[in-house]
Amino acid sequence: MSPPAYIAHMSPLAPTMLPRSTANPDAVFASAVSFAVADSDQAILACHSLMQALRPRLADAQAFLAQVRRMQTQAYVLMAAWRQEAKAGATAELAQQPLALAAYRISETLLYGPYLYVDDLVTSPALRGQGLGHALLQHIFALAHAQGLNRVVLDTRLDNLAAQRFYQRAGMQAQAMRFSLSLRAELKE
Repeated sequence: MSPPAYIAHMSPLAPTMLPRSTANPDAVFASAVSFAVADSDQAILACHSLMQALRPRLADAQAFLAQVRRMQTQAYVLMAAWRQEAKAGATAELAQQPLALAAYRISETLLYGPYLYVDDLVTSPALRGQGLGHALLQHIFALAHAQGLNRVVLDTRLDNLAAQRFYQRAGMQAQAMRFSLSLRAELKE
């Protein structure tokens, strides 16, 4: 049984901020990447191995594609940070591997009103600590802000202290604890 998750919120929404170049001269900066929705089969499949780093049970790439396609009918958006070499503005097939992923949905509840929920957030293990995850999260904040949403919400496990520190550095606050009951065999994640 996995530990429960806590819920972090970002409110009010902050404008996009780029990583500081003085922190790490080898850092991947937001100006060197483009953020684009992975909406073609090829782009979604290119995201599989990175998403599997976050969700190890996603072993089969074709099953991942099918699940993302099902979830897209429920407002799931898979956003990827790609190297800038991809043609600007091109939403055509992306042959390269993504550097980071953020999957989200826009929803509305009586508790929050309209908000953006981050389902998944992962940076390539080789690029962690270089500011790319921060830039992607700031991009998500800016998207939510531009759409007039009240907040950004995400969950992380209580034992994931590194992620909690990352979200707190981004200005998010832990404001709730989620309780759940698995009605099937517990998923290992």
